[in-house]
Amino acid sequence: DASIDLKETVMFSKERKTCMNTKILVLLVIALAAVPAMAEVVFQDNFDDGDLAGWTNTGNVWVNTDGKAVFPLGTKSPADYYSLYTTFDNVQPENGAFKFTGEFRFLNDTYMANQNSFRVCLLDAAGLNGYTIRRAFKQDDSYGMLRLLKVTNGTETVLASLNPVVYAATGTWELSRDQEGLITVRINRANSEQFDLITVTDTSFNNFGRVELKEYYYESGTPVGFSFDNIKFETVPEPATMVLTIMGGAFMLKRRK
Repeated sequence: DASIDLKETVMFSKERKTCMNTKILVLLVIALAAVPAMAEVVFQDNFDDGDLAGWTNTGNVWVNTDGKAVFPLGTKSPADYYSLYTTFDNVQPENGAFKFTGEFRFLNDTYMANQNSFRVCLLDAAGLNGYTIRRAFKQDDSYGMLRLLKVTNGTETVLASLNPVVYAATGTWELSRDQEGLITVRINRANSEQFDLITVTDTSFNNFGRVELKEYYYESGTPVGFSFDNIKFETVPEPATMVLTIMGGAFMLKRRK
C-alpha cells in the first residue's frame, strides 16, 4: 500500500545519499593523497632587518650588507673557522623528512689560488651532530670537491663527494631528505641550467636546532669573500596523516548512517 511504498522510498533515498557521501569522501581521499604535503617552516632569515640579531658572530667578522650575511674580503688568520650560527628549539621532522635551502654569492674569484671553503651546516642545538655541505674553491686537487659531511659528536666524516661542474659559482643550495632517508644535495648556478648533485641514504640524525655558516681559511693571502641570503629550514610531513584522518571520518559517517 501507500505507507509501504513511502517507507521503501525513504529507505532508498537514505541508501542513495549514504552511497553518494561515501563516494565523495573516497574521491576526496584519493585527491588528497596525490597532493604534496605542506612543509612547515621551522626557521628562516632573509637578513632584511639590516643586522645579524639572533646570530652568534665568532670573531665579529661577519656583517650584514645590503640585506645579506656577508663574509667580507680581507686577510684573516690561516687555518681558522669564522662561524655565524643561530639556534632554535630542537625539532624532529616527522618521518625524518626535511628541506634546507639558501642562496650564496661569491665576492671575488681568488678561489683557484687559495685553499678556502665554506660550510653550510644543519645540526642539533649543541652543534655536535647533523649534516654539512662543504663547498671548496680550489679545483686542482681534493680541496675542490663538493662534499656532504656527517657530523658525529663534532667530528666530520664524508658521506658523499663530487667534482663540481662549476667552481665558485653564485647560486643556491638545497639539502633535503625524504621519508625513505634519501639525502639530496643540489647546488644550482644562477642564470644557468648547470648544477651539482649528490644523493646518498642516511638516517643517522633527526634532531635539528642549529643553522651554521662557516668559512674555513687554509692559506695565507686573501680569503674568498661571499654572502648568504634567504636561509630556510622546513620539515615535510607525510600526506598519509591527513588522508587517514579523512578516511576515519568517512568510516564514522558510514557507520552512523
